[in-house]
Amino acid sequence: MSDHQQQQEHSAALSFWCDVCSLDCQSDQSFQQHIQGRKHNKKLGHRTDLGFCPTTSTTQALLLLADEEEFFDNLANGQYRNIIILTGAGVSTAAGIPDYRSSGGFFERFQKQYKGRFPGIEATPESLFSRAFVNQYPEVWENELLPSKQDMFRGLEPTLTHKFCAYLAQQGWLKRIYTQNIDGLHSHPSLGIAPEKVVECHGSIRRGDLVLYGGSLPDYFYETVPCG
Repeated sequence: MSDHQQQQEHSAALSFWCDVCSLDCQSDQSFQQHIQGRKHNKKLGHRTDLGFCPTTSTTQALLLLADEEEFFDNLANGQYRNIIILTGAGVSTAAGIPDYRSSGGFFERFQKQYKGRFPGIEATPESLFSRAFVNQYPEVWENELLPSKQDMFRGLEPTLTHKFCAYLAQQGWLKRIYTQNIDGLHSHPSLGIAPEKVVECHGSIRRGDLVLYGGSLPDYFYETVPCG
């Protein structure tokens, strides 16, 4: 069987597939009835509030992409208009921010600085940023750890990734950015991304409202991700 025939069969097999329920509806009529049903809409729940409703055509289009170049061509042509982006430490390393666990990263730096002062830091340096540590040593957190980390983030500029997100926002295609990063670069004034588009899941170093290990995610995170 040729690659083209295999691709056609693969496409046909997906024609009436519901991504939300992981169900093959077998026919267009069954598919249309299914997506109007109570069970489907209950599972869809919060995903529609985010503006994301996977459809057969979207699934087929993404699965049948030849390569990254075709994806970005489609993106530039406006075929994807309701985009949600998730980012982590890797998008900010080019701005000069070390990640957490790599050699020379945050945890290694603080491990060297604070080892011997507090029990267990050599084995688990991340405990310096735990709710338990802050509760036990509030003065160390307020006067040393937090200011030290804030100093590391001063004067930073957005990377190409941040600018790419800003481009999507300017085109009107960006629904929201969810970031684990605390650097605030997605909200940099030079980018012009509307504040409501950026959800800093772990807080912001500039605001000082960091989500610590053992802490809870901020209320505004849950407000953007309704739970049915």
